[in-house]
Amino acid sequence: MCAEIGLTRAKISTTAAGKDDLDRNSATGNQPQSSTTPPRDKSKMPAIRGADSKKKTRRHTRDLDQIHADLHSRRHLEQHIQQYDEAELPAFGLFYCIPCAKHFESETNYMKHEKGKPHKRRVRQLKEEPYSQKEAEAAVGLTTDNGRKKGDEDMVAEDEVADEVR
Repeated sequence: MCAEIGLTRAKISTTAAGKDDLDRNSATGNQPQSSTTPPRDKSKMPAIRGADSKKKTRRHTRDLDQIHADLHSRRHLEQHIQQYDEAELPAFGLFYCIPCAKHFESETNYMKHEKGKPHKRRVRQLKEEPYSQKEAEAAVGLTTDNGRKKGDEDMVAEDEVADEVR
């Protein structure tokens, strides 16, 4: 009964042109969409964590430590490239920028890329040595003490001298 009252109120407030839409929508149980709100385009909708997160996920490249290993070890680079099927890569994988970990469709695009700022910025970043696990543990204080260090010998000698004086 309540549904009938709501439906009759909606019929009274609509015009003759909107009545057909209302009847069609009421048969399926859907409410007519207001004319002021355009329908949403899902491709333009932001991600749950924000629009920037969606871009970052899509454009994720290899990390600097992985690229550094590629530059210093040919075997490491070959293992990475063998993951992909050559037929699926642009230009069958011929034009590959190792510092940027990016494939290009033509030699001209590759040459333009090498002259650009993003490539130069990445090369500058790769000049620094990446942090190792050992350095990270030392920074936190998780190093192991396996005996005396070179600096400790002097302190032991000073302690022995101090004991003799007493």
